[in-house]
Amino acid sequence: GTTGLRASFGLVNVLRDPQSLVVNSQAQGNAGRVWLSWVGGMRDAALLWAGKASEIAGLYQRLGVEMAQPLGEDTNQTRRAVRQLFESRGIKLIDARNWPGFLQDFVQTFVAAPLLVEMKMISKDVGYKLGEEITLDQAITITIAGKQVTTDFTAGGELAMIINRLVPFFKAAIQGPRVLLRRLGKDPSRVLLRGLANITIPTLAIWWLTKDEEWYKELPYVEKFMNWHIPIEFGGEKAVVRLPRGFEVGQVFAALPEVLANAWMQENPQEAGEWLTNFARVTTPPVSPPLVAEAREQYANWDYFWERPIVGRGLEGKP
Repeated sequence: GTTGLRASFGLVNVLRDPQSLVVNSQAQGNAGRVWLSWVGGMRDAALLWAGKASEIAGLYQRLGVEMAQPLGEDTNQTRRAVRQLFESRGIKLIDARNWPGFLQDFVQTFVAAPLLVEMKMISKDVGYKLGEEITLDQAITITIAGKQVTTDFTAGGELAMIINRLVPFFKAAIQGPRVLLRRLGKDPSRVLLRGLANITIPTLAIWWLTKDEEWYKELPYVEKFMNWHIPIEFGGEKAVVRLPRGFEVGQVFAALPEVLANAWMQENPQEAGEWLTNFARVTTPPVSPPLVAEAREQYANWDYFWERPIVGRGLEGKP
């Protein structure tokens, strides 16, 4: 809850999810269709949160794809659905049992967008028209496609399910890379083409504009690999906009090409080893329960993910 219910976690993922969608989508057609569909998916997700579910959003709920979201697996969907059957708008606001669900739905509203988009596109590919009777095979195909286009938080073996109760996002670190590996195994040419055209080329263009800037050279490698940094000028002052990259597709199609280009141009082969360290960091499941890991970091005053002090040097000597 301390991670999942933070607005910054759910809302920032909005910028990562379309990267995974365009690379991992199983739907037929070009990447332009996927990007345009994602805009419609954002609209459907917003309407779903507002209680005005579109036909694809209704299917999304009925097939249980909703539980593939980061907070979906921790929700008793059946109990919640039964309670909502007899609620008026007034009771819905007064009943305190609804408030955590309201917050949960809000922070991950747009996380549903890529799932809705993939389901809608796959529905057309398998010949299902929204609103009509659906066959079992169509339902299974659409459900699996929706869950597997990003990280499927419902997937996991018996042991992983147990560990995940103690170490949040343990399963996610397994299922995230699994999505990309699965798609590479089934359709490598499409995955590579979409990744190169939609992520690698823009990344190298941004890198070319910033590679000689001192602030870029001084960025910690974790910060550099996990985000795009775009220089802008606003109100006569220069600034840098930081946009998060997808975890798996971002490391493969953005960070790695940038590392290779930078190593070639700046003669800095050390970055290749730093990329490998960071790739292992984002694809290896955590092993320590949060209480243990946090106590260790607090004692050392060191954030082991970002590799920087928790309390800055300038504050260490103060009361």
